[in-house]
Amino acid sequence: SPFPVSIDLLSASNSQVNLPNNIDISLNTLSSELRIFQQWQLLSPQLEGLVIQTPTEELFNNAVSNSQSQMTTTNVLLNDVFIPINAQITDLHLFNASLSQSGKQFILDALFFDARINAHQVNLNNVKAEHQAGTLEATANIQLIDEYPLSLNLQLHTELVDMPPLNVDAAVTGSLQNLQIQIQSHAPLISVTNAQLQPLSARLPLKLDMQWQGFTHHTLAPLYFPEITVDAGEMKVFGTIDDYTISLTTAVNTAKIPTPININLASLANTKRFEINSLIVQLLDGMIETTGQIKLSDSVNWQLSTRLTDINTQLIEQRLPMDINGQLDYQGQLSDGKPNINMKTIDILATQQGYPVSINGNGAYAANAGVLVSNLNITHKQNHIQGFARLLMDRRVDADIIVAIE
Repeated sequence: SPFPVSIDLLSASNSQVNLPNNIDISLNTLSSELRIFQQWQLLSPQLEGLVIQTPTEELFNNAVSNSQSQMTTTNVLLNDVFIPINAQITDLHLFNASLSQSGKQFILDALFFDARINAHQVNLNNVKAEHQAGTLEATANIQLIDEYPLSLNLQLHTELVDMPPLNVDAAVTGSLQNLQIQIQSHAPLISVTNAQLQPLSARLPLKLDMQWQGFTHHTLAPLYFPEITVDAGEMKVFGTIDDYTISLTTAVNTAKIPTPININLASLANTKRFEINSLIVQLLDGMIETTGQIKLSDSVNWQLSTRLTDINTQLIEQRLPMDINGQLDYQGQLSDGKPNINMKTIDILATQQGYPVSINGNGAYAANAGVLVSNLNITHKQNHIQGFARLLMDRRVDADIIVAIE
């Protein structure tokens, strides 16, 4: 406006707006000062009782599904956006806001907001949201031109019932073409995550490094965990949506296992599969190495092999075997929450009471049919047990066992 306009009190009550797609917005009260001269200024706006009602989940999910079906595998191109207004909102206070959908309600106790919009520039000078579960504070700046350069800072604190407190700081810089992200967790875990992401690229290149300090089960209280200590560790992810390379290194200590459990993972992952190149677990003076593939679709399918090398369970209990070596090959499927497992190979050699012991055979379990079948041969010294068993859940057990003892 070429002339100064000053409104000391702009108010509204019991307002309602109906938007397309069955979105209803209502507001109990609004009061603010308004200044207009070369710039729109809302000074200390106070809002009370904002209610947003969104469509049912079915309508919302259909809308999301339709938008996903329109997604392409090409790079996203950004257009410059010009906002033909110079506006500033200073010290906005919103109380008792709620978002409702299909009987579910999210309540926001308070929102404090300070922002400015001018042409291509959007500045969120201060945003603070208060919820019964915690608080979120943020500042952000973005330019709606070129690659949309931006900066964003977040501080999140939560105190949920039966959950450990959460304190996280996050910083995002760069542009939508190439984001630099740093996340620092101060509680319950102390960790630092640095990442580079190109969200506009169809192949979603990602480089991530997460490092954490050691922690114990007390750190995660009141969640229940057995008595464990987790050493400092690191996880790395890099690659594109075609294949992300994932590596992880850490160690776990428990009261029941007298040696550290060292864990090293090397894998590949995409939206269709998780390839375990090598999962090595070192414990009890030996090693367990697993390789294989997990396919992700309407059901989860896996085909894995595990090799045991020089495991000494006598470190736990003197009567248990030592020098355990062997091979396990197994495949399976998880469908509708029910596992079907086929143990193709069970081939184990060990030493028990100074004598060799071997276990060979196979087995299968079908949860949807309630059937467990096993075929095992066990040899210890000159003693031999050969058995076939079929267990029909909640009905009967059929078994043929041949025992030869010398």
